[in-house]
Amino acid sequence: MTADGASAHWTSERVARRLTAILAADVAGYSRLMGADEEGTLAQLKAHRRALVDPKITEHRGRIVKTPGDGMLSSSPTWWTPCPVPSRQLGPPCRQCP
Repeated sequence: MTADGASAHWTSERVARRLTAILAADVAGYSRLMGADEEGTLAQLKAHRRALVDPKITEHRGRIVKTPGDGMLSSSPTWWTPCPVPSRQLGPPCRQCP
């Protein structure tokens, strides 16, 4: 029995499910960059996020969940794209990007 007194058994009710893509990102060499130029690194990180990352997250109806230091955790209810920002704009291409 359940808490409301009903018997626990399988029903034919349909369960609504959602597919959500999770993206975890990190800046390579962040500690080295911060050691060399803290103010410049933070300014560039914010500028790249505003110009490149934020528009892609918005385009895919996503949201930023958390931004710890140089990292970012975001989610999107739309189809998964391996790289939300073309890696050539940020650095060397990754294996998954065209």
